[in-house]
Amino acid sequence: MTGNPYNWQKHTPKILIERPQMETAVDLLRQGGSAYILAGRGMGKSVFLHQIEKEMKARFDVRVIRIASPPLEMTVRGYLKMVARHMRLSEDFMDLRELFDAYFNGPDAASGIVLLFDEYDRYAHPLQAEGNHPGRAFFSNLEAAHRDFESNLGIIAAGGIGVYVFRDVLGSPFISRAEEILLSPFSREDLLKLSSPFHEQGQPLSEEVVDALFLASGGNPALVTYGLQKAWDITQLTARHVGELFSSFQSKHREFIRDIHHSFADPKLSRAPQRVWL
Repeated sequence: MTGNPYNWQKHTPKILIERPQMETAVDLLRQGGSAYILAGRGMGKSVFLHQIEKEMKARFDVRVIRIASPPLEMTVRGYLKMVARHMRLSEDFMDLRELFDAYFNGPDAASGIVLLFDEYDRYAHPLQAEGNHPGRAFFSNLEAAHRDFESNLGIIAAGGIGVYVFRDVLGSPFISRAEEILLSPFSREDLLKLSSPFHEQGQPLSEEVVDALFLASGGNPALVTYGLQKAWDITQLTARHVGELFSSFQSKHREFIRDIHHSFADPKLSRAPQRVWL
């Protein structure tokens, strides 16, 4: 393998770690179920959605639509047009039932549709104390269509603490019926699998270095990958090197720390996480 195989800020890694939750997600989608993936910053939600997309396309006759983020027009109409564009259909549909009905009655319909929504938290904004919130209304419409099309429509939405805004503040028929899939940190064994290119290059990581990486990253996939990326060009890597790599992380990558803090401290979220944080 030539070149550094690690990039901690990309969602398409060269070395994929199989998540134990994969079969649960695939089985659920195959049966037309719905779920939300819950995990914090850097825990691999986007990578996991990529893996699900690839797996579903390889194994089943389904149309997989992965939506990376909500549109600029954060209205129910904007969300509906977003889905229509991804499905290469007209944007003139009035609701999702009509849109899916047109697809399944079309000449190129697959046996099912799988919708994968990333950055689910962002659909909770702008948070409104009263009235029909656009994110809630859209996912309520999606849940209604889901009931109509039964096993032909599978849905997964991936988010962080903003999921609880839908559950506890806005109220969501989608969340109330969806199953929870919790992404856990990488294990030490996962870290060893991810570090296999070092072994292929003739520089396998020592037990001490593996332990240091695991402790410094806490098993957070993004931080594990960051450590391996920065360590790639260091000869005779030691645990001390690992400590030095991570000691400067906070100053060099403030946006990562800011995003974690923002997920708790955003005034548009419920006050509960802010009280825990403080």
